[in-house]
Parts: sequence; C-alpha cells; structure tokens
Amino acid sequence: MIKKNPALKMTKVSDEFKELLSKRLLNGAGDSLDHVMHLTYKGEKYTSVIRTTKTVNTDSLKQVSPLLKLSDFLGTLPKDGLNFFSSKLTKSQVRRNLNAIFENYNDTDSQRILLKGETSLDIHVLSRNVERKRVLGYIREDFKYTDAGRKSKQRESSRVIDTENHRIFGDVYAKKSAGVYIESGRFLVAHVRKLNQILETSKNPMTKERHLGIELEFLMPKDKRIEIENTLRNSPYKNYFSLGRDGSVNSSDEYLGAELRICVPASQYHEVILFVSQTLIGNGCKVDKSCGLHVHLDSRFDDPKKIFENLLDQQAAIFDLVPKSRRDNQYCRYTKKGDYLRGERYKSINSCAYNKYKTIEVRLHGGTIEAEKINNWILLLTTIGYSTADVTRSSKVKTMITKFDFSESLKAFFLAREEKFASHGSVSGSGEEAA
Repeated sequence: MIKKNPALKMTKVSDEFKELLSKRLLNGAGDSLDHVMHLTYKGEKYTSVIRTTKTVNTDSLKQVSPLLKLSDFLGTLPKDGLNFFSSKLTKSQVRRNLNAIFENYNDTDSQRILLKGETSLDIHVLSRNVERKRVLGYIREDFKYTDAGRKSKQRESSRVIDTENHRIFGDVYAKKSAGVYIESGRFLVAHVRKLNQILETSKNPMTKERHLGIELEFLMPKDKRIEIENTLRNSPYKNYFSLGRDGSVNSSDEYLGAELRICVPASQYHEVILFVSQTLIGNGCKVDKSCGLHVHLDSRFDDPKKIFENLLDQQAAIFDLVPKSRRDNQYCRYTKKGDYLRGERYKSINSCAYNKYKTIEVRLHGGTIEAEKINNWILLLTTIGYSTADVTRSSKVKTMITKFDFSESLKAFFLAREEKFASHGSVSGSGEEAA
C-alpha cells in the first residue's frame, strides 16, 4: 500500500486577516471572499481564496463537513496528486464534499486565487482563476526542484514497477520484451487485426517453389457471406486466399458476384481446392454463365514464351472441352500466335499478367466450384504448359491426350467432356454447370 505524504497542512484564517485581505483583493461592495485558508507545504506558506461578486447559497455550505485537507478544496485529483497529502476521508466523501461546495461557485464572476504568504503585507498572487485540479500543481512546481522533491519523484516512480519485467504506466499494464515495455495484449490485438484483413490482401508466392494462381468466380449467398469469410480466414490455408467482389458476375437480391483468388504452391493445390470446394458448396454458392475459372501458370523460373506456345499448340483441342458460352465469350477470345507480344488480357491464353505477376493466364474454362473439374483442368494446363518436349499441334482431344502422360481416368474425363460439348451447344438447366 502506498504511504501518503503528510507534508501538507491547512489552518483557518483569522477574522483580522480576512479583513486585511479583503482590502487587498476586493474591488467593490458587491465582492466577497469565501473559503479563505492558510496552507503549509514543505515549509512554504500559501493562502487559497475564492472571490465572488454574487451571493452564494450559504445554507448548503452549512451542510458540508468541515474541510480537513487541500483535496477538499481542489476537487478530484489524479492518483499521484492524492499521494501528496494524508487524509481521514475516503475519496467518495471528498468528492461529495467538493461537489456540494463548488456548486455554489459556478458563476463566471467567481475567481479562485492562490497566493503565497500568510499576511496581507507579504502575500503575492500566484494565479487567478485557478482550476481546482491545477492548484496543487503550482505548489508542486516549487517542491519538485528541491532535494525532497527529487527523492519523492524517485519513490513515486518506483511504486509503478511490480517486477523486473512488468510495469504499470497509468492504467496501462506493460510487459518487458527485448528491453522495451509493451502494452499487455498488444500483439494479440495486432494479430486479430491482421487476421481480419487477411482476405483483403492480395497474395504472392512466398517461396521459390512453383506456384499457381487460381481465380474462382461464383455467386455467394448474401446471408452466408460472414460464415464463408470466417471459414476461409480461420483455415490453415488462409495465407493463400484473397476474397473480393467481381463486377462481371451477375448479382441479385440474394447473391453477390464474388471472386476467390488463390495463390498456392503447386504441390498443395489439390488439397486446397478440395477445401475451397467443400466450403463454397456447403454454404450454398453456385455459378452461372457469367462466371469463369482463370488459372495463372507461374513463369518465374521457366520460359514464359515456351509455356504460351505449348498451350497455343493445343488450344484447338482445349476449346473442345468447354461449352459454346466460353468459345464465343468476349472475355476469353481465341488466341493467335502474335498475341504473345500484344499481351491482350481478354484472350483465352494471354501473357498480359507476365510483367506484373510473372504468369501466363488461361481464362477459357467456365465457372465451377467443383473440386474434380478444377483440379483436372489445372492438371491439364500444367502438364501441357510446363512440358519441355517438342509436341506437335493438336486439333482434337483424342490426339492431344495421347501426346502427354495423362492417367487413364483423366483421359476418360476429357473424352467425356468432349462428347458432352460435341455439338458446341450451351448447357441449360439450373445454371449450376456453366463449364
């Protein structure tokens, strides 16, 4: 428990001194002096006075307990101020007394004056219109430069130290870390803030491992938005995700046009896509013909032109794997050989993102949130794009799949899609299958 400083003493002022003081301070017949009291602080003599030109409610003053200390006059003080004097009253009692007293001196014509000295001949005004909380400050200004004052400051500082590694600054509890006191919970607050913003931040490859950029456009139920964001934000794959709105996707009263951008190491894309698919489908997301699936092939450590030309050679066969809604779509037009240099964004295969992201983008596939379709499409593009062999151009799916090392199940998947879209007709029905 902190010991209180008993150095401050208060004594009543004699009627004779009040009369002498009145001659010094009063300017007219309407003026009056109230609450005049002598203060002794560290051997120095002070006098506190309230001067007012209006009548106060003396009846209410009679109901107030006699003032026993300077805090009764000064009002509610900071803790360090209260430590400078002893008290027989509780803080609540002091506060009640002060409120009762000073409600009578709220007039703008009132002045609170602090004087130094104890006779009308030697006193001089330290300050007029002194606020209650500042009066003690004037006295402390003289005190703090003395030896006793410096020692008192050292004692005051030592009280806030609980242990070698913990300290209290006012109401802030801090812990010492690497030689610096840090507010308790500060790292947790920063972590929560970063976690809340993690889906708003664009992601880039974090290692030299080959990465994939995957953009899924879909329709997200408005009433499931928070639940979907929380699931992605708290998943072990959160550092791969960036979620935002997509203006090219048809929104409605119930659904938002959304785009989930994924930047994932190539070795993990299969499991990440499976998690994303379960999350989106499980929360009622869907796709329609306005949605697309874009895949970016990492070209940081590969020849981007070789990747572009590999895909271009198989483009005719790849077009047979998508419906008519994608074949004549303005956002993924047929790519020509010269388009590598032109870098047009809205081509099925384009190098537009290479300067910024070091990727070759394929925009041809229609929107889907089904893991099997997404993973098979990625496997098709990466196998073709990263091939180092000189593979001839293919115009049919049957020809293309014989040139690459695809599994039998993957070959069957592509042949089934070719047969499904053989007529180049668009897919009808629920809109759940745009691809």
